[in-house]
Amino acid sequence: VKSKDIFKDTTAYYDIECKRLDNNNQNGEKGLNGKYISNGIARFTTDKKYQFYNHTAGMIGFVVSKMDIDENVRFINQLLKNTFININTEKELTQKQITPDFKYSYYSLHKVDNSSKIIYHLMFNFSKQIQ
Repeated sequence: VKSKDIFKDTTAYYDIECKRLDNNNQNGEKGLNGKYISNGIARFTTDKKYQFYNHTAGMIGFVVSKMDIDENVRFINQLLKNTFININTEKELTQKQITPDFKYSYYSLHKVDNSSKIIYHLMFNFSKQIQ
């Protein structure tokens, strides 16, 4: 996603990683929540496959099975705290209302190269569209 400042700064763009989330093995390293961290958040923090712009990046979670999204975020936070400690999480996924009509927006803080970086997380519920 390119910033409105792209003509002033040609490096002004945001990487956004997208991952599916389901209700199988929600608190396990091998479930999609674990993959959300190991193949998602880690691509910004430890693997450094993607860059932060202005210390900011984004992730989108596509919820593909019926679940309580807030509860699932708690499972992701438990994994960050107990299993994926190498992610260097300073603040776990915390709800942040970025628009009045959308409830499932969060942010997290991570220590990367001796500075705090923010990742915004949007969780979109597609479970009713999946058969």
